This record gives sequence, structure tokens and C-alpha cells, in this order.
Amino acid sequence: MEKDISYFEEMTGPFLLSWMPQVMQKGRMDVFMPLLSNVIHYNSSFLDEDIVSGIVRETCHLSRTTKEEEDVELCLSLLDAVVRYSCLPSNALFEFIATACRAVNIEKFCQHSWKIMRNLLGTHLGHSGVYTMCNIMEESDNGSDVLLLRGSVFFIGMCLWGSQRVPNLKYSNSTVLPSMLQALSCHHSLVALEVTLSLQRLVKKYGHELHIVAWDAVLDITEALQQQIEEYSPGDNVLIENLHILLTSIEDLYETGKFNGPEERFFGMVEKSASMRPERSLHILGSFKAQTVHPAQVGWLTNLHNLMEKYFRYEIRTSVRVKVLTILSSVLTSYGHWYEFYHYLNHIAEDQDVTVRNVAVQILLDLCQMCDSQKCQDFPGHYREVDMLNCKEKVLRLSSSNSWLQEEKELKDVKTAVNGLVEVFKLKLFRLPHGSRCKERLKLLVSHMKAHYYHGYSTYIASVIRNLAFECFLSCAATPVYGWVYVTSAKRKATSKFSPYFTCLQR
Repeated sequence: MEKDISYFEEMTGPFLLSWMPQVMQKGRMDVFMPLLSNVIHYNSSFLDEDIVSGIVRETCHLSRTTKEEEDVELCLSLLDAVVRYSCLPSNALFEFIATACRAVNIEKFCQHSWKIMRNLLGTHLGHSGVYTMCNIMEESDNGSDVLLLRGSVFFIGMCLWGSQRVPNLKYSNSTVLPSMLQALSCHHSLVALEVTLSLQRLVKKYGHELHIVAWDAVLDITEALQQQIEEYSPGDNVLIENLHILLTSIEDLYETGKFNGPEERFFGMVEKSASMRPERSLHILGSFKAQTVHPAQVGWLTNLHNLMEKYFRYEIRTSVRVKVLTILSSVLTSYGHWYEFYHYLNHIAEDQDVTVRNVAVQILLDLCQMCDSQKCQDFPGHYREVDMLNCKEKVLRLSSSNSWLQEEKELKDVKTAVNGLVEVFKLKLFRLPHGSRCKERLKLLVSHMKAHYYHGYSTYIASVIRNLAFECFLSCAATPVYGWVYVTSAKRKATSKFSPYFTCLQR
């Protein structure tokens, strides 16, 4: 194609510009556009600013109105030539950017559009281009032009923190994030998805560098996305999935100590989506909430109650409930002497989850070993140990009335209860007057053994449970003066220990 326009340099530009509408009407752009691109490539110095501006406007108009992909491709090639070989006039910047923003939504032209935009943002118009795209996202009149908004969000994210970011753009993240928030006011799932993907890239790549102001903006957008899903896109699984990926990325930063944003606000968002969050996420949430469950925090008892209600009583996932029980155990160990907490486990015997029952029983048994009668007498709740004994009794009695508990896995918590009851019995036997309570524990073990034989429990774990009880029975002996002796053996050497608080009625 001819490159030399000598002797009519000044007439070429106006002629080609005036000819463009007629060529468009005749549908001969496949011949005309390569000619125009060639002129711009080799003779851009002869094209005045108003001519270049006119050519860009006509090209953008064609790209916006045509339905042929070949025409769109020709338009993008011409715009690429303008950026690379000419000087794009500032008064044509908006039309240029709008065309690229719409074209990038077409999969076939995505890479080409990004290449053109990256070249533009690398010129002296780079900052003006970012400003223009921010205005597009903030302008309420663009709410119906979803492709324009989505393209603006994509280009902003890619040029500032994407894998091919433009180095000479020095915009801070907190400068453009409020514009992305305004883009969500269109309430369209495509725009929301693009904002979510853009935030994912930002958090994963530069999350550790974000300061408090930037994190506030990120969380503002995250809240808006949650609201968008709740009110406008409840069935958009792709958007929901990517929002949870974003939340998980922020959680990863929190776990590594690189999250510099408001933690309470973030975990409030996680809690709002708790039913859809993975178990690992709720474990992190539980650990965070555990920080608010101590006497130094205002309303800490209410915090504990809310934690137990939501993530133990009404939660169905085993690992989450076990995590909450671990938090409760820590609270009981630290403050159980001053406050009553064990009522949260009053109905643990009726729980259908054997793993949860097993952990809860172990907590109760640990409390029994920690609680001492002399100390308990100093507090109004000195019957707490008896109540806990009743809780364990419910677990043991449950095994006597349900044949399905013969399954190995279902007897695991009963084994824990029997083993712990034996250990508590051995411990309390030699402490301050626990006679009546030791007697009750012994009766409970005996009745449980009777139930084993009455119902014919024959599994391996049932035999292990009986062995634990019989070892306890056979270790007890009476002295000639009706004293109580408990015999223990270690390294083939038996030792006897006398209890001054427990006696036998007969030998």
C-alpha cells in the first residue's frame, strides 16, 4: 500500500475524514480502514489535531454501532495505530476509552483492547485516562451501560495492580477504590463480578502493603457486594463464589499478621455470611471472637452467650462446634471458679453428634478434677460439681436406653465419661470430704456395668469400658478398721493409699 503522499500532504487528512461517512454507508471499511491506518502509520506528522480527533470519533462511532466483528477489529487496529504512531488529542480521549472499555467485554478482542489501553496509559495521557475512567464509574448516567462500567473497572484494576500494571502510573489504591464502589450502584451482576475479581488481585498481590484508608475502601466495597448479592443477585453462584474467595484471601492475610484493616468490621462481614463460609473460616472467626470473651471486655458474658448460641447450639458442622467448645473450655479453666458456665452443656447427652458429646464430656470431667469442695463453698454455686455429675449421668444413662449406641463410634463418648469418672473418683477420694459424691460416682459406675450385661453390649469398645470400671472396682479394698484403700500399680510394684475421708459400712 502506498506510503508516499508527497505534493498533497495537507489535503490527505481532510479528504479521508470527509470520505469516512460515505465509505461506512457503502460497507467498504475492509478496504478503507487499512488505508487510513497506513496513512497514520507513515504520515501522522501531516495530520492536524482536529483531523486525528475526527478520525477517532468516526472510528469509535462505527465500533459502537456495527454488528460485525470484522469491523470492530478494523476499528481497534486503527485506534492502535493512533496511539502508537500519532498523538491522540485530549478532546477525543473519552470516546477512545469508551470504545476500548466496551470492546474488552468481547472475548475475541479482550487482549487487543488491553494492549491498546496499556499503550495509551503509558503515554502523557495516562493519568488523564485513569481520571476519565474514574469519572465513568462515578457518573450515574452510565448505570445502564454495563459494558462501559465493566471495562472501566477492568482497566483500572489491570493498569494499577494487575499482572501487567503500568509502571508510570503513580495512583494510590485508595484513590480509585471509591470510584469502584460507585460503579456498584448500577446493581448489575457483571459489574459486581468484575469489581470482585479486581479486588481479589489487589488483596492477593498487594494486600500486605495496604494501609488503613485503603482497607476501609476495600471493606466498603465488600459490604456493598454482600448487599448486592442479598438484594439483587441471590442466585448468582459465580459472584457468590468469588466474593468468598476474596474473604478467604483477607483471612489469609489476617492469619499471617499482614492485615492492617479494622478486624472487627471484617469479621462482622464473615459472620454475616457464616452459613456459607468454610469450616476453616469459622475457626478463624471463633479465635477472633474468643478475644472478646474475658472479664476485661464490656459485655463479655453476652459475647460468650451469643457465641455458644450461634456456633454451638444452632450450628451443625462438627469441627465448628468443637472449636467453640475449645473456647468454652478455656473460659471455664480461667474463670470457672467465679462464674457459672457449665449450663451450656446441660443437654449435651441428647446431642446427636458423638464427637461433640465426647469433647463436651471431657470438658466436664476436667472441671470436676479442677473444682474443689472447699473452694466451692466460698461461692453460691457450690453445687456445680453435683450438677456436672448429673450431666455425665445423663450421658451414661443414655447408653443404657439406646441400643444403637452399641456401634463402636457411638460409644466413644461413653468410654471418655467412664474413664474420666474413674479418674475423678480416684482424685476426690483423697481430698476434702467428698464421701457422698464419691459414693454417687461409684453407684453410677456399678449401674452402668449392670446395664452392659442387661442389654448385652458385646462390641470391642464396650469391653474396654467394662475393663476400665472393673479395674477401678478391683483396686478398692477395706482395712480391718473399715477404712478405704485404693491400690495402684506402677512398674510391677503395687502401692496402697488410705483415704481419711471415706469409710466402709462392712468388709
